[in-house]
Amino acid sequence: MSFRPALRPGAMVLRRDARHLQVGTSPGVVLSDRPGLLALLLDLDGRHDVTSVAARHPDLHDTAAVLQHLTAVGAVVDAGPWDHRHRSEARALTLAGRTPELDARHRTTVAVHHDVASTAFADLVRDLLESSGVPVDAPDARLLVVVSAGEPGRDAFDAAVRQGVEHLVVRLVEDRVLVGPTVVPGHAPCLHCDDLQRAEADPAWHALLPQLGRRAPHHNPPAVAALTAHTAAVEVAAAVQERAAGRRGLVGRIAVTGPSHGERVVRRVPFHPACACTLLPTR
Repeated sequence: MSFRPALRPGAMVLRRDARHLQVGTSPGVVLSDRPGLLALLLDLDGRHDVTSVAARHPDLHDTAAVLQHLTAVGAVVDAGPWDHRHRSEARALTLAGRTPELDARHRTTVAVHHDVASTAFADLVRDLLESSGVPVDAPDARLLVVVSAGEPGRDAFDAAVRQGVEHLVVRLVEDRVLVGPTVVPGHAPCLHCDDLQRAEADPAWHALLPQLGRRAPHHNPPAVAALTAHTAAVEVAAAVQERAAGRRGLVGRIAVTGPSHGERVVRRVPFHPACACTLLPTR
């Protein structure tokens, strides 16, 4: 893919004094001015390669060298990898030096499953994933995001572990949202590991588990505040993006958001020696 120079995304071209220009204000890149430089900067929209840009600015006889310098100091970036379906996200990833992540997201297909009472939250998650370049609800999804209102029954998760399906558990419980763990069957702790840990602190948890998921959650839905729901939806999308980038994300962890959107606690989910999840065959 050819280098297509573009002005640093979101940056203005400003004049500092008679001899210097500045690109951006965060904190900004100061450039020594020269004839034709301002016109060049204002023309860099990422649509043309270096040869075409040079032809548009014949007064600059060393355009390629100038563009190389501008790129080295951060005033110019390469628009070659920008995906026009998710141009805004691609521009943001360019500034963060993480351009290859967009291709990884395209390859990480996700399916979002939810119950009736968590529909609005699931829609928030879908919108975030799709706008960030993650295909959602593809038939051959590599990652399953399971959203439930209240603590769900465990049968579906047990089946996902048996079938070797990577899945992210998301629960809207009363006024909080529990995101995680991300379960990689045979390689990472599962929800049953967490249940066993919880039962050690509260032996009655074993008696409660069979009762989970029996009552339709729309009869008494969770009371998650709007800002808390949006913050938690970002947590879900971030966990998916982390997995797409090959990082652990919320593998072996649960992030709890709420009651306020600013309250966040992360707790570990270790393998439990009494859980058989590591003994099951994986794909």
